[in-house]
Amino acid sequence: MAALPVLLRTVLVADMPDADWAATQVAPAAGITADVTGSAKVGCFYIARDAAGAVVDPSGNVDLQPVRVRLTQPLKGAAAVTVISAGATDAAVVSGQDLTYDDLGNTAGFTIRVAAEALAGTVASIDIYWNTIA
Repeated sequence: MAALPVLLRTVLVADMPDADWAATQVAPAAGITADVTGSAKVGCFYIARDAAGAVVDPSGNVDLQPVRVRLTQPLKGAAAVTVISAGATDAAVVSGQDLTYDDLGNTAGFTIRVAAEALAGTVASIDIYWNTIA
C-alpha cells in the first residue's frame, strides 16, 4: 500500500524556475530533499495556492524534473563524492496530476525541480508532495 503524501517543498512563483542542480553539481538544500532510502518507486504531485494560501485550480502548468543526490563508491583510493543527477523533465504538468518515479537506487536525497512555469497570475506558490509507492 502506498504511504500518505508528505509535503516535499513549497515553491514561490517568483522563485521559479529552480537552479539546474544537476548541471552545476550543486546539491539542493537539505530542507527540500526527501530521504527515499528503501523506496523503489515514489509518487509526486503539486497543488497551486494563491497569495492568501487558498488552493486554486489554475490554468497553466509547470515543467517538473526529478533530482537525485547520490554518493559514489570510493574506488582505488579515491574518496567517495556526491553526485547530483536528474531524470527526464515532465512537461506541462497540471495541478493534481500524479507523476511516478522509480529506479531510485543509492539515492541519499530526492527532490523535484521546477524547470519552467506557465501558471495563471492568481498562483503565488505551489506545494509539491511525495509518497512512497513501493
